[in-house]
Amino acid sequence: MKYLTSRTNTLAFTLLVSLGLTGCPSLFAQDSHSPVRLDADKMAGINLTSVPNNYEDILIDGTMNVRVGTLFDGNEIDVSIFESTGDGTTSHRDLPFRFEEFVYVLSGKLILMEPDGTRHEFTPGEGVVVPIGYVGDWSMEGTYRELVVTMNGNAGFRD
Repeated sequence: MKYLTSRTNTLAFTLLVSLGLTGCPSLFAQDSHSPVRLDADKMAGINLTSVPNNYEDILIDGTMNVRVGTLFDGNEIDVSIFESTGDGTTSHRDLPFRFEEFVYVLSGKLILMEPDGTRHEFTPGEGVVVPIGYVGDWSMEGTYRELVVTMNGNAGFRD
């Protein structure tokens, strides 16, 4: 997805958060076998953490003001909130996805445009799986917010 770029900066930020050096709470793998309720405030865009814009190298239109929130950092999956304002479009034509990602749109609109011009639009309440190797443009309109599920360590951001 859009946070696949600038992996060094993103990984550095992830490390800072994991070490507790940013002042932001972090969720780590659960020691309990009890169900984990997802934070409704974060899903509504409340108490998300602003992060640096690490997308300059793939941003092809608009701007991106990014905020994130970790909902669950498990042993096998990560569940996070990604929010962007600024109607940004990123291009993944030269940087194919390196992992599978499940996205559930919470607000705004997601438009995935394949190189052949095929356009896929997703609005609140709709989900999509973006497969390994996806290439194309990724546009986010309005206050775009998504719930993201990836295999542990692949999301590329933490709050």
